[in-house]
Amino acid sequence: MKKELLTATDTWVRGLYMLLYVCIFWLAKLVAFGVALLQFLILLATGQTNARLSEFGKRLSVYMYQLLLYLTFATHDKPFPFSEWPLYVPLQPTPPAAPENPDKPL
Repeated sequence: MKKELLTATDTWVRGLYMLLYVCIFWLAKLVAFGVALLQFLILLATGQTNARLSEFGKRLSVYMYQLLLYLTFATHDKPFPFSEWPLYVPLQPTPPAAPENPDKPL
């Protein structure tokens, strides 16, 4: 192991950010569990879920995904609070591919 790698400031700063984000991730897991439980209780009481709480849950899920991307070195972009709180963008289903020769039976 090279001494330069052990003394690289950028590496140690990244490690500190990772430690911070691991703590935030564990807190986010607790909040997500709380949101799920609260939504279930609201569903039992009213027959429907809370739209604002559902939107928060979606954005919290995206945030947790961003945290995991950073922690696993899939990205170097720091999540919130060093960037904007994420928006939820629904995934668009992929339409089935058209057959190459529509006249030919499958």
